[in-house]
Amino acid sequence: MTKKTIHITPAVALLMAEGLDLTPYLIRHFGGDRGEVTEAEQRKNRESLRTDQVLSIYTVTPRITLWVTTRAGKTLVMLSQA
Repeated sequence: MTKKTIHITPAVALLMAEGLDLTPYLIRHFGGDRGEVTEAEQRKNRESLRTDQVLSIYTVTPRITLWVTTRAGKTLVMLSQA
């Protein structure tokens, strides 16, 4: 199995401390399920597979959205709050 480097933003770390489990979202991301990306983002993801850069977007709650991006083997998990 390939080792993956995962970085999280401070806002995501705070939510994890409050009980958010990233595991299901990371499994989806690494499994190819890109969540709620737009059609344009889906096209860009398909093109970017050759350069190892993909984006996934997951709604956690109506007010919280996770953005997961992988580039050159490094993954960053970011938070968007409404």
